[in-house]
Amino acid sequence: MARELNELARSAYALVPWDRERRQLPLPCPGCDLLTLVLYGGQEWVSCRNPECGALLSWADYWLAVQEQHARLTVLAPRMTAPTITGVAA
Repeated sequence: MARELNELARSAYALVPWDRERRQLPLPCPGCDLLTLVLYGGQEWVSCRNPECGALLSWADYWLAVQEQHARLTVLAPRMTAPTITGVAA
């Protein structure tokens, strides 16, 4: 159902092209692995702008993906610390 609504919204905006608020999101799409996820003003789902993918995520699912990505990066990249300068107390 959400996919059909998204397609209808895309078709409507293509027919009447007005500028709508769009927030580009930093995580890759789980469907196509491209940086094409956006949140449009007034919508409650995150959508992929890749026409060959068209994935939809609820905001809750996107937030869960953000938390999972953060956890992976935290494990992969240990805390970076500034190098110690000889003679200077930390």
